[in-house]
Amino acid sequence: MRKIYALATAMLVSAFGFAQTDVTFKVNMNNETVSANGVHVAGNFDANGSSGTAWNPSAYTMTDADNDGIYEVTITLNEGMYEFKFINDNNWGAGEEQIPAGAQVGGGNSNRWVYVSGSTMDAGPICFGGLVNCGMTGVVLQVNMATQTVSQFGVAAPGSYQSWDPASATMYNPDGSNIYKRIVEVTTGTTMQYKFVNGDSWADVVESVPSTCGVDDGNGGYNREITAKADTLVKAFCFGSCDECATSDVTFTVDMSNEASVDPAGVLIAGTFNGWSDTDPMTDNGDGTWSITLPLQPQTHNYKFKNGPNGWEGGFSGDRSINVTSNDTAVKYCFNTLDTVCPTWPDSSMVTFRVDVSAVASQVSADPDSGGVYVMGGFTNPTWQAGALKLTQEGATNIYSGTFKLGGNT
Repeated sequence: MRKIYALATAMLVSAFGFAQTDVTFKVNMNNETVSANGVHVAGNFDANGSSGTAWNPSAYTMTDADNDGIYEVTITLNEGMYEFKFINDNNWGAGEEQIPAGAQVGGGNSNRWVYVSGSTMDAGPICFGGLVNCGMTGVVLQVNMATQTVSQFGVAAPGSYQSWDPASATMYNPDGSNIYKRIVEVTTGTTMQYKFVNGDSWADVVESVPSTCGVDDGNGGYNREITAKADTLVKAFCFGSCDECATSDVTFTVDMSNEASVDPAGVLIAGTFNGWSDTDPMTDNGDGTWSITLPLQPQTHNYKFKNGPNGWEGGFSGDRSINVTSNDTAVKYCFNTLDTVCPTWPDSSMVTFRVDVSAVASQVSADPDSGGVYVMGGFTNPTWQAGALKLTQEGATNIYSGTFKLGGNT
């Protein structure tokens, strides 16, 4: 019956537009000194076809009508995944909350997330800068579905914390990876049992928890168990396993031959697999290429190479991406390009620069030493203004030109 219902719902949404939800965002400010500029929430509220304002720190003012320290605002959104954060101010900066890792989207994205559905729903109350509400303990249940074909009905984590109902224990993968998670709010010291379901009912694929990491469920099987002594981000074990999913070795190689120089800190790789950090320096192969081999989970990973800590690639739009399978693999690119082999540049070229200064001719100084028109850039030595090259006026015209020898990789 649920499949017929799901189809009927999809037809209704298609016929009458997006299904909309009144979402009440709530933040508990009892541990904070509230800014004179108020409390706000900002997010990608224009996503999924919604008509909200995106990432504006002053657009959505939150209020505390009953003076209980919980500020709230209701926003009408279309069904789907959203990112957001609370601001104790009306501008970006010191008032932004620092979101704990367990509440973040993941994959290097440090925003909060929420999946919106139904006619009305609450997002919170959440303690400002916290995982769950103030005075409560949060447990982030996670499972890696890399070895499974995820059900069209999603993934669930039913447990003793919510009467063992798969339909109301939906998990989400806000970063689009194989890691599904659910944030559970309990009182400190609570011992809870749970297990993962590939679907939304007990008739779907229920994981068989190994005895080595489970507790007797009284029915001949085992449940997972955790005692919430403090906020906890549970490791993302493989579905039906006590261990993380098997990894594959991926060897990344980048050719730096066409770069003017390599940063003294070397070449780095950053991506969703390391939180976009500088923790994975690459090895100089001595031939202009740099390599590193990383054990990665079988899923899609985004990444970029860096020429030193601040030298992000920028010669193409978006990120590089690799879909890791169960097989070891290797990839190679030319830095700052999508080419697998760096183009061979000529040793040097004569380049003529010409510019018409008619629009600003009156501003051109006639001083024979400091006057005139110059060209400068990253190709001069020294670079830019210190190495500016003087152009020659073409007769009595307002056109200035100059021909200079430039290196082939400029």
